[in-house]
Order: sequence, then structure tokens, then C-alpha cells
Amino acid sequence: MRVTVKRFSELIPDWPPRVVEGRRNVTYPIKWDQALLNGPISLDKEFVRFYSSYEGQLLLCSFQTPNEKTSAKAASVLERNQGRTVQSLDNIEVPEE
Repeated sequence: MRVTVKRFSELIPDWPPRVVEGRRNVTYPIKWDQALLNGPISLDKEFVRFYSSYEGQLLLCSFQTPNEKTSAKAASVLERNQGRTVQSLDNIEVPEE
């Protein structure tokens, strides 16, 4: 059986994420190569939310996936990559089922 692999940014059409809380005290646009994944991660059907630290502030970020299965897969990738930059996820390869 052959497994197809996609880059994280291809798997998630709504990438990069939107900032939904904490944006008042930071410079825009967000430089995702400087924002660090800082958990925790929550799932709500096809929506994934996580925290990121940027310019000394904690930002709540969110993105939508095509379905719940993809949300769970994306959350797993975020969980395994805590402490890395948000932009570094762009090229992570994720098996597609």
C-alpha cells in the first residue's frame, strides 16, 4: 500500500492561522517565522485552536480544516512540534490516508 504525503500547508487550506485573541499588543503583520507554538491545542470539529508566543505576548490562533479527521491529524503535528516556529510547520510532511 502506497502512502501519499502532503506538506502541512497543503493539508490545511486555511494556513497560516488567524489570530483570534491577544492581537492588541503586537506588531502586524504577524511574522510567523518568529511566533513559537506554545500549546495547548483544542479541537472543535473541523476547527483547531492553539497558543503561540510572539513579541512576549500569548496569542490564541485558529484555523479550519476540511474535516474532523484532518483536525486530529493537524493537532497531532502541532503537539509534536511545540517550541518550533509556526512557519516551520509549512514543510512538515504528513501522511495522507
